[in-house]
Amino acid sequence: MKKVLFVSFATNHASYLRRVQDAQSESFRLETYSTGVDKNSQTIFRRLLNVSYLRLLVGLLNSDADVFWLWGIDVCFIGSIAKLFRPSKTIVWDISDINPHLIEKSLKGRLLQGLERTLLKQANWLFLTSPEFFERYYSRCIERSKVVLVENYLSNLLRQEPSAPPEISPFKVVYTGIFRSEKLLRLLLELTNEMRSEAQFHVYGYCASGVDEGLLNSLSHQANVTVYGKYNMVDLPRIHADSHLIFGLLDEDANDNERWLLPNRIYYAGAFRRPILVNRGTFTAEIVLERRLGTTCDLSVRDMAGAIRLMTANGGEIYSRLQTSIPARGEHFLDGHYRRAIETVIAAPPDCANAEANIAH
Repeated sequence: MKKVLFVSFATNHASYLRRVQDAQSESFRLETYSTGVDKNSQTIFRRLLNVSYLRLLVGLLNSDADVFWLWGIDVCFIGSIAKLFRPSKTIVWDISDINPHLIEKSLKGRLLQGLERTLLKQANWLFLTSPEFFERYYSRCIERSKVVLVENYLSNLLRQEPSAPPEISPFKVVYTGIFRSEKLLRLLLELTNEMRSEAQFHVYGYCASGVDEGLLNSLSHQANVTVYGKYNMVDLPRIHADSHLIFGLLDEDANDNERWLLPNRIYYAGAFRRPILVNRGTFTAEIVLERRLGTTCDLSVRDMAGAIRLMTANGGEIYSRLQTSIPARGEHFLDGHYRRAIETVIAAPPDCANAEANIAH
């Protein structure tokens, strides 16, 4: 039986747990490499200083696994270096999003991007979460036949029958995640001020490093806003059961990931059957309309408020139409996607990806 070693510096991350749960199989043995490091609380520089990368390299050089499944760009770099010494190993790069250091318009950015393209040549397979991510970034440096697309679906453990929305008044908007855009927080602050008596806003999450936490604090002082802070993934069904609309607007100027990737919130919309509001002209907006997961507006307070007012008019007639049109049997949960992806990797010849299996369904 083939042995697969899953390696990451984010073992406490919900996406890590989803992958491990979804990849369980009787056809291969899955083991995890415990780095003892949390990338969300420890910088790359700190990992260099405490020799985390060196320990990982030594671990991979001594591993008896047949496949190295590497999640995260720095782990992928180390795995590719290990393959230079262990060429018989099959390595999988699993990249959820683009590291901002790689796309800096600086000497450092160009050097890192050159290093990435060089080391990516060692990879047998590349797992991505969005077709747009491949088209916009990786299509220049890897063949499409080596790419497996597995969207960032929810854990199957969250699957349950969605509840009916609460009464249309008060209208409740929910915003969850790690807040990476000050522009969006400012717009949300203006929106909540504009809609003081018309809507309630429930905010779950925290600011990313470098984002002004004062904006979140200002939000918490709005009479129609409740800021709850960090939350657990298991709370998502409850959080959305008591809400009407998901705030899903994106700031494409803040991060290229906003242009190329599909946010978790679109899967919340489908899984919990709550419409999502996203801004026009984005890749996410195209997917939301195509999959009937919600509606769109311009990225302005005036248009956001107008969209919400339209939904609540006439007893919520338009809102009800949006909510009931969300497909009940859409694909929102992982259901063996990573297991099938790994089985595809194992079944393929070592240096020949299977062009017929580039979507792990």
